[in-house]
Amino acid sequence: MRVHVLGDRRKGSVRAVLDDLLPWLRRRVEVVGVEMDGAGLDRLQADLLLVLGGDGSILGAARSLAGNPVPTLGVNLGRLGFLAAVRPEEVKDALERVLEGRHEVEERMMLSLEVRAGGKVRWSGLALNDAVVERVPRAGMVTIEVFLGGKGITAYRGDGLIVATPTGATGYGLAAGGPIVGPGLDAFIVTPICPHTLTNRPLVVPADEAVELQVREPAEGALFAADGQEWVEVGAKDRIGIARAKPRFRLVTVGGDYYARLRNTLGWKGAFDLQVPVEPPRLARKR
Repeated sequence: MRVHVLGDRRKGSVRAVLDDLLPWLRRRVEVVGVEMDGAGLDRLQADLLLVLGGDGSILGAARSLAGNPVPTLGVNLGRLGFLAAVRPEEVKDALERVLEGRHEVEERMMLSLEVRAGGKVRWSGLALNDAVVERVPRAGMVTIEVFLGGKGITAYRGDGLIVATPTGATGYGLAAGGPIVGPGLDAFIVTPICPHTLTNRPLVVPADEAVELQVREPAEGALFAADGQEWVEVGAKDRIGIARAKPRFRLVTVGGDYYARLRNTLGWKGAFDLQVPVEPPRLARKR
């Protein structure tokens, strides 16, 4: 197996993890590269990308892969760890499971993004989590018109708007009051940020048709972000196109389903915390 290791230089503990891991790893696999910047992953030839960092590191790697279908395993040196779910002390065991084939690869939907001015594309990119339009700092509220499949839906007025994938639903969208959506769905989750009208609620719409956004106010425009890591200034006449990307991000998981990770990460409590088996409820049979 060919493994490429990507470390996040912003994490102070990454060097210690690398020093402990690399000698062990090189005895088991072919380590094709070790780097700290993650540039050019679209040309990477490997069987596994091992990312040492946090969820933000995974987001950056997903965009840098740009459709390159290398499965990616994340080691959490950050905080929550929705995507980078393996703790540093678990990484060797997790890699052993991958080598033995005791793992799963989840195909995650990504966003294809464009910012158009005067009908011409002036920026394009990908996102795994979300696309966000926010008001300019110290400016007033922003008004954003939303179109789905070319048809107008509504106009949101407030601090901004989030269009997330199911993967990104547990990120900024969740903090803004949006729903948690199963990662296997293909959908856009549209969530307003501090809407001026309380009847403006989050929407979950199928990803078969593209979403388009246009900032109507203020005249200064707004800020547009892909995964909170790439920022573009958008004017009041610019159009933002959001579509389901053709490539999928391939996330490696090694134990515990998505909802188990939710329970652990969000601290949900209930019968599943008991140390005894709990049978799921049975539906009554219709007579």
